[in-house]
Amino acid sequence: MSCIRFQSLCALLCFIGIVAVPARAQIVRSGAIAGVTAAADGSPLAQAVATLSGPDGLQRVVSTPPDGTFTMLDLPSGTNALAASASGFKTSTRSSVSVAIGRTTQLTLTLAVAGSAETVNVTAGQSAFDTTQTSSVINIDRDRVQELPIPNRNYLTFVALSPQATPANPVLSQQTLTQSGDGFGFGGLRPGSNAVNLDGVGDDDEFGGSSRTQLSPEAINDFQIINHGFSAASGGAAGGSIDVQTRAGLNHPHSDAFLFGQNGILNGTLPLGLNPYKPDQSRLRAGVALGGAIQHDKTFYYLAAEQELARGEDTNDLKPAAVSQINAAIRQSDSLKGLTLQTGFFPATDQETELSGRIDRVLSARQSAMLRYAFTNTRNVADAFNTGELADRAARGSSFTSDNSVNGTLTSTVSTRLLNKFSFELSQRRTVEQTVSLSGPGVLIPGVALFGTPYAGNNRRFETHLEFAEGALLQRKHHLFQAGAGVDRVALRSQVLDGSHGLFVFPSLAALTTGSADFYIRSFFNNPDTNFAEYRVNAYLQDHWTSARSLAVDYGLRYEDNHLPSILPQHPLNFSPRVGVAWTPLPSLVLRSGFGIFYDRYLLSTHLWPDRKNSGKTPWLLHPISTLTCVFSR
Repeated sequence: MSCIRFQSLCALLCFIGIVAVPARAQIVRSGAIAGVTAAADGSPLAQAVATLSGPDGLQRVVSTPPDGTFTMLDLPSGTNALAASASGFKTSTRSSVSVAIGRTTQLTLTLAVAGSAETVNVTAGQSAFDTTQTSSVINIDRDRVQELPIPNRNYLTFVALSPQATPANPVLSQQTLTQSGDGFGFGGLRPGSNAVNLDGVGDDDEFGGSSRTQLSPEAINDFQIINHGFSAASGGAAGGSIDVQTRAGLNHPHSDAFLFGQNGILNGTLPLGLNPYKPDQSRLRAGVALGGAIQHDKTFYYLAAEQELARGEDTNDLKPAAVSQINAAIRQSDSLKGLTLQTGFFPATDQETELSGRIDRVLSARQSAMLRYAFTNTRNVADAFNTGELADRAARGSSFTSDNSVNGTLTSTVSTRLLNKFSFELSQRRTVEQTVSLSGPGVLIPGVALFGTPYAGNNRRFETHLEFAEGALLQRKHHLFQAGAGVDRVALRSQVLDGSHGLFVFPSLAALTTGSADFYIRSFFNNPDTNFAEYRVNAYLQDHWTSARSLAVDYGLRYEDNHLPSILPQHPLNFSPRVGVAWTPLPSLVLRSGFGIFYDRYLLSTHLWPDRKNSGKTPWLLHPISTLTCVFSR
């Protein structure tokens, strides 16, 4: 081993040794409050007592050092009352202090000299932003999740409220913003570069880049959207990150239920007059949520479930003349015998089940634990691949997806200034896709029709995650130190047959009739089955320094390694320095800037393609074969 490589390896081992714990992703910070107790003349008050009272019995009490500062870490999102008292001074109370995930609420409590037993009440509304955040951050609180309309019952639809997020495909996003990383992008990067964290652990589908767990909006408390975080604690991908907190039970019981029904009996007829009658359409979605206390102030539960059953009819919207011409060309083809394009409606169904349950337990005055189970089951028949209205039924398909996950968190408050979190997750995703046509190639005439076996489909995969993450927060005066590490083992078993039947592209209907294709593409591979495991390892050190009320600085170092057993280029020494600055020259103005190196992750689907080759050979689709040309060949 060369001296340079040996030194690099030693540096890596030392860095991992500093963070001390083998554990993926980041420690997702809950809300926090950082304040100062001061006298009327602005001088800090030592030995003052700050008391935080939540709406359901939560209480935190801290005393201030000589500089009058205090910090309360790991607070649940919501609105709380905060009171400060000191000997010889009147009690100052703020009745409405907002706390949100990943946000530190900054405030100053001014205490007047006691002249009588009087309490000074100050109402503090929710701040529009955290001036100490060095990255551009948007918080979606519980009120917006609960009150804003989301027609598709997908809580990640609210990501579109962030000005940094853009739909990945504007045409498809007009219909629905799917609950996945492929629904939106940050900074012009691919959607698969997003990182979604749910209750402190990763929730990414590592095969295609989407998110895995679909939850009822009733189960979501709040979440934070970060565009390229300059904190070393942010990582897992080169794009934006979404940190989500689920809802916990409280002492007072809470329940909610809804029922939504839709029927197409009053819909208008379809345009163009291509079909003789209106399509059938019906949709029923029901949901229920229930939360409360199993043991007062000790053990809490929260359950949420939704079920949707949708049935309808779809059509390929092809003109009868085009269908007749295509069928005439198909009859001359030996490879597409038995395939006939049809007009009119065909049935399509969509079913979805979402279930989640969470238990929180207060173990002691300094320790608490959370355990959550989530289950999702979706099935789509006859319209699973977003193939568009010009796709014949043969080119459409069905999909089935099942997700099961268990994750938990152990939170230890070592002191009022030191917090430790350990998280784990065990999850599995099963996906099966099947096209209507199972033999013969596909044929695409852009803007006219798609029929036959589509290029993508007839795949199945099992993706299993085992993840451990640990992180610590330490508050010392104007510094918030963070350290953490994580490891995520992802096992994949799959059978991907994309392109195995081939695809012809014709420029027009006339070219289809004569058999003159623009190009032909087909995948060849030694074995469509895949079975391997990868490891995602990370570690970070970070300091959030608020040197003054108007200036905050983040600086730190992050390490990430996405290890795949493949021929893909990989480098183990992926160190990411990060620096971010937030300056507040005016109360209503925040200037943010930063620098960082961001390492993206390999999607597991990338591993499949080095073994596949596309070829323009074997021109056997249509007769006469002598006129078939392959302009594109690889």
